[in-house]
Amino acid sequence: MTEIEQIANPAKDSVPTRSRPISITVLAWFLIVGGVLFLLMKPFTWSELTIERNLWNTFSKATSVACGVGLLGMRRWAVALYFGLFFVNCVLIYTWPANEQVLEHYSRPGFIAIMLVVPAIVALITLPRWKSMQ
Repeated sequence: MTEIEQIANPAKDSVPTRSRPISITVLAWFLIVGGVLFLLMKPFTWSELTIERNLWNTFSKATSVACGVGLLGMRRWAVALYFGLFFVNCVLIYTWPANEQVLEHYSRPGFIAIMLVVPAIVALITLPRWKSMQ
């Protein structure tokens, strides 16, 4: 870039900028806001579950917030952490249900379909942009 071009376009520099797609921004904010709201409401529902379940739920939602923050920074680890957390939560839903009603609810075909559609949408949003992430 010549000196005249630098004067005419001071915002341009030699470091390329990485833009974050709107879809990733929206997804990140869903994770952040959803996780924060859950964490703010958790004290009101603490007595309904065991201490272990409450601690896991708190850890899981705090991790979701971390995934959202990572996505805002276009970090690959945020995508990997999201899918890892999704897998662990799916396993725990069926191997460590809070009670029989919860297991029955999560075993309904409609819920299973939604449970698979959400990560599919996340994959469609994040995986095509994997190379542009750090």
